[in-house]
Amino acid sequence: MAGSARSDSETVLASSHVTALASSAGGGPAVRRGLLKQRLKLADGELAAVRRRVLYLDGEPFNTNDSYFPLAMVQNTEIMRPADIARGANEVLAEAGYPQVRLLDEIYARMPSPDEIQRLKLAPGTPISCHICTGVCPDGTPVRVVVNILPGDRHVIVYERNGMNTDER
Repeated sequence: MAGSARSDSETVLASSHVTALASSAGGGPAVRRGLLKQRLKLADGELAAVRRRVLYLDGEPFNTNDSYFPLAMVQNTEIMRPADIARGANEVLAEAGYPQVRLLDEIYARMPSPDEIQRLKLAPGTPISCHICTGVCPDGTPVRVVVNILPGDRHVIVYERNGMNTDER
């Protein structure tokens, strides 16, 4: 979900903001304490940078997209600027020597936190899906954790699997 969502109707990417946070801070309301430290394999006291965004569709919040990076890897890159990165953060990471060659996707369904309700203007009782995607370099080093909060009344998660026919193997 890099960049802004696209459709036939108006789509706007809200302004991003970038901050550095301590590994022990837990990454904010959408991420439980310690998850970032574990996923990014941060040492005690090591900092992470976060790009927090809300994606809009037809002027309404559609989903949040918060990306976390080890600060040491992105300190002097475009990732630290709040502007949209037209070529994408993945390309910036690759140019900095951290290409992502593997992704681990996790999807959790739950009720939203108060912060998520506010950011996404959710109606009472609206569940969310939390999609956590961890990007890994060829040597196994995690370089990015993206947390997408997807309101249940605005999203469908679809998977297509090929190669299930044993005659095609």
